[in-house]
Amino acid sequence: LRTLDRQTDIPLSIDTSKPDVARAALDAGASILNDVRGFTDPEMLEVATGSPARLVVMHMRGEPRTMQETPSYPDVMTEVSAFLRERADALMDRGIQADRIFLDPGIGFGKRLEDNLRILREIESFRKLGHPLLVGPSRKSFLAGLAGEARPEDRLPGGLATVSWLALRGVRVVRVHDVREAVEALRVIQAMAGAA
Repeated sequence: LRTLDRQTDIPLSIDTSKPDVARAALDAGASILNDVRGFTDPEMLEVATGSPARLVVMHMRGEPRTMQETPSYPDVMTEVSAFLRERADALMDRGIQADRIFLDPGIGFGKRLEDNLRILREIESFRKLGHPLLVGPSRKSFLAGLAGEARPEDRLPGGLATVSWLALRGVRVVRVHDVREAVEALRVIQAMAGAA
């Protein structure tokens, strides 16, 4: 892996659950490590411990290839909260500072439409876990279930509505495909919230 072009101040993220890939990307200049398995692999815990990178702990039920086949939860908020708390504690037990750990409830990762909606409605409850929140709603299939847009690239309006909702509820970072449009929407939301 070549050294990443660092002609920008924008932090670069690597999204992987493979320790070798994570090490190589961090050595090449990535400064954010996002593990969709929430650092459950002991070797990924070692990678996280040996790096100054910010860490994203994400909740996912099942495996990426099969996670949407039959997701089911007795209580999605209880399960996701417990998982995120346990994984964040595991990182802090290794000396990682709390403000380096971001929590992602995993919208669309092994969750039904109703699960995603409940997480979004109650997103503020995750702030009680004591870490900044990161959410990636952009172009997700749950938006198709709400707005009827089959093609991911046509889900921008629903994505912007979701990003605005999250920003008003204290989510620190949102992952989006349409950056310019999201930035404009957030500027308007922030201006209105500041004027209130």
